[in-house]
Amino acid sequence: IIQIFENAQIRDSLRTVKGDSIFINYKDSIINTIHVKSNGEIWNYRFAKIDSNASIQRIEDYITSKEVHINFNDTLVNTITLGGMAKTKLYAVKDTLIQGINESSGDSILINMDKNIITRMQIIGGATGKFNPEKNNSKVDSTIIYKAEYIDYLVSKEISYLINNAYV
Repeated sequence: IIQIFENAQIRDSLRTVKGDSIFINYKDSIINTIHVKSNGEIWNYRFAKIDSNASIQRIEDYITSKEVHINFNDTLVNTITLGGMAKTKLYAVKDTLIQGINESSGDSILINMDKNIITRMQIIGGATGKFNPEKNNSKVDSTIIYKAEYIDYLVSKEISYLINNAYV
């Protein structure tokens, strides 16, 4: 176990994890879990195009929550669990083309990943969100505002389930 205190930060070339204190657990010599105890923030950098004729540029996804748990499978992120005032600001990208940006928040958010790609996102407790489509790149032509007590977004199927007090 590695423990980092007081404005802790872990950084590599494509992501940064910050918080008041961070605990890193290893299995053999590979990171197994990262636990950010309070004021967790994650920046993830990717590359995409704003339109099909543009050059690739760096984009920034942002995640924040009071508490963050990151679980790994081998060297890849498997799940990210956000607890307490959880918020995400994530670019929707398909075939390197930006489809739009999705902002969501809730009491807790569970993100499942496969090979560093989000496959499912569950927003629990007072879930709200807004999708701003990128002009001419998306099937969606206007901003979508949504809310429910629970939202289950199956990313690869492009299906969202809004449960209890749903509004779109």
